[in-house]
Amino acid sequence: MEKQTITFHNKMTKSLAKIETTKFVQVSLDKGQRMVKHCTPNILTLILLTGRISFTLEDEEFLLEPQDMVTVEPNREHALEALEQSIALLVLVEESKSNDL
Repeated sequence: MEKQTITFHNKMTKSLAKIETTKFVQVSLDKGQRMVKHCTPNILTLILLTGRISFTLEDEEFLLEPQDMVTVEPNREHALEALEQSIALLVLVEESKSNDL
């Protein structure tokens, strides 16, 4: 077991843990700071812990407030902008390369 405290960092992303195919990343954004449009080959879940974020998925924009969560399928273009200082937990899960259930 490893215990970590999630507090605001000057570094935008901080890797917290990797367990098999799942990676946990802390995202810290100052007001106005952005992550430009990009894609990931992983299943993405973003849980907003503090602050407010504008999350864009392709051409649709969503307002995220504390305790909101979004899940995005692999290879979907997304971006985000902090409307105020924000902390989020990003969970990335590698898609199974096998078709076995």
